[in-house]
Amino acid sequence: MSNVLDSNSLELMKVFEQRTGAKVADVVEDDRGIVFIVEEGQIGKAIGKQGSTLAKLREAFAPRNVEVIEDASDVRSMIDKTLRGAVIRNVEQNDNQVVISVDSTTRGIAIGKGGSNIKKLKVALKRKFGIEDAKIL
Repeated sequence: MSNVLDSNSLELMKVFEQRTGAKVADVVEDDRGIVFIVEEGQIGKAIGKQGSTLAKLREAFAPRNVEVIEDASDVRSMIDKTLRGAVIRNVEQNDNQVVISVDSTTRGIAIGKGGSNIKKLKVALKRKFGIEDAKIL
């Protein structure tokens, strides 16, 4: 999927790249905050040691929430990268929906605090692959 970026998005990407040294593949801004999708292999730079770079970004973009995820070339890889730490048992894709089965012991990790991980995943899947919904079972 190809997305057109407006001048505000381009400026956000520029600031992010200058502060982190990580290359941004895409950015999505909505009422929940800003989600930066960094190029594959750039997530470490974007987050920094012990999350230090991400903490500084959140400070710079306050009061908007800032989330960072790593780009992927397919749906399953995007899910694996975004829900890192969760044990994913199965992924079913039907039309514009993805249903993700996770081990019950890591369901909380998959969902994230306040639903942060599933929200990030939904944003990325919609933007990158046109998938309208993602559910965790």
